[in-house]
Amino acid sequence: MPYTNKYKILNYGSAKKRRNEHVSEIVLTYKIDVLGHNNPLTQKTYKKLALICKNNGDTYNALKYARFTSMYDKINSFYKFEPTCVENYDSLKVTIHEYVQLIAKAFGRYSFEFAISLNELGLCLLRLNKPDQAVNTFLRAIKIFEDYYPDERTVKKTRDSIYIWYATIYNNLALAYSQVPDNTQQKIKYVQAEKFYYKSLDILKEYIDEKHPRVFKIINDIAILYERWGKIKNAKILLKQQLEFITSDRLVGISKSNYATKLRDHATLQYNLARLYHEYDNNYHVAIKEYKLSQKIYRKGSEELNLFDMDIFFILKIDNQIGICLLQLGEYEQAEVLYNDILKRLQCKNGAEESAFAIKVHLNLDIVRKRQRKYGHIYNKRYENRDDV
Repeated sequence: MPYTNKYKILNYGSAKKRRNEHVSEIVLTYKIDVLGHNNPLTQKTYKKLALICKNNGDTYNALKYARFTSMYDKINSFYKFEPTCVENYDSLKVTIHEYVQLIAKAFGRYSFEFAISLNELGLCLLRLNKPDQAVNTFLRAIKIFEDYYPDERTVKKTRDSIYIWYATIYNNLALAYSQVPDNTQQKIKYVQAEKFYYKSLDILKEYIDEKHPRVFKIINDIAILYERWGKIKNAKILLKQQLEFITSDRLVGISKSNYATKLRDHATLQYNLARLYHEYDNNYHVAIKEYKLSQKIYRKGSEELNLFDMDIFFILKIDNQIGICLLQLGEYEQAEVLYNDILKRLQCKNGAEESAFAIKVHLNLDIVRKRQRKYGHIYNKRYENRDDV
């Protein structure tokens, strides 16, 4: 049957979507044969196919094509797959195993692409709470980078991408070490995690830029590692040093999007510093100031990117933390107003009023009301200089 007649009646709904996918697959096959996998035109077709499959609900092929198209991207964020239960992660593991085999067949087991596919598998194993297996997978990926990349023929753009991936996989390896179950070797694992985090930092600072966004993420991850390790003082010192560096940076010639991203990274570091003051020092006054500063910086970054509506949950998360601090200070009325405001704003979001976060806010609000009834006559002193915080 001629091609045009075969699809003559497939003009509506899912049939039309499937026809588009089939046509793109034919085009992709020819481009791979003639131009190769890494040609920009082939990469563009991979991306188009990934979007079509994603819209069609074809998870496997969407993941496969998206990963092919993002091999040379600096951050592999094209297709975010976030299952909500272990069963889904088990399905994802099977999918990624098949994907790894596809990559090996297309590019070889010592290729840059294969190393990145191993990174994907390692992340999946982490989500399945199998850090030991993840460690071995990340080490396999790192060995490929150490043995084969980059070489003297690699152009600068590809070289930068390779170093960013190299640093990213070291960062993931450190994360895997930090998540091993508690046992007598826990301290040794934390030492290993710290070593690999700093290795990741060194690669970025030496070969890319000490102001690269991934630097801020790694600093934040190291601070979290120190917190788990019980080294709260080290975590605070690290966060303060990085915040001083960010504040002193003049941002000359930086693009609007990079500026906004940097502000949001700044806000995340500020938030974690506030949380340390709050949860470990019980210094609620300082914590509130740091929380509000984080909120202010994050709002500015989100507005620059026109993403404020999408990022409202981070703002509300900070409000929830401020409410907890007010509760501990005996500022029940202010805490109650704040929690009611959070719930009101959650109602404006589809389904958000039934989320786990909303349940947590409701519980905090109940605690505030109970304590207000029980201790309200004792705590009649209002929080000083609240408007200046």
